[in-house]
Amino acid sequence: MSGRRWLAVALVALVAIVGCVIMYYNTIQRPYWSEENAATAKAVEAAELTSVESATRHVWEKPFWIVEGINQAGEDIIVSVPDVKAEDAQAKQDIQVVKASEGIMKADVKRIFIKANPDAEIKRMQLGIINNELAYEVFFTNKEGIYYYAFYSFKDGAFIDQYRLPAKTAK
Repeated sequence: MSGRRWLAVALVALVAIVGCVIMYYNTIQRPYWSEENAATAKAVEAAELTSVESATRHVWEKPFWIVEGINQAGEDIIVSVPDVKAEDAQAKQDIQVVKASEGIMKADVKRIFIKANPDAEIKRMQLGIINNELAYEVFFTNKEGIYYYAFYSFKDGAFIDQYRLPAKTAK
């Protein structure tokens, strides 16, 4: 076989491999994307959002989607949508719609957290639900390498609770 044929065979094989990887990735992600789309649709309906900025899945006591968007009045809105698989009446009642201006900003919670934990390294900070209330979840590690979750109230930034992860699971 000539060099051109080897190159053509190699290119066809490469395209086939890349195509298979993309199809595999789409197959794996499809259930997650379907849930995200359903939760976003419920949030748009419940809060009359004109645009959606982000949708984040949060699982602590129960699985929720935290959808952030903008309503028709141009206000930043946060909608917590319970797991979309739960189609009962209680799940519809659990949808919470809150104006972002009614709570504390993420940067303010970060300052509060750092003041209380100066040696901590924040790994992730996101909105979530704890005790059926909107809260900021801070995932962090201390200087000994122990991982924690701390929760701060969305309304006023008050400390709610902190959980230490067992050493074997955290690393």
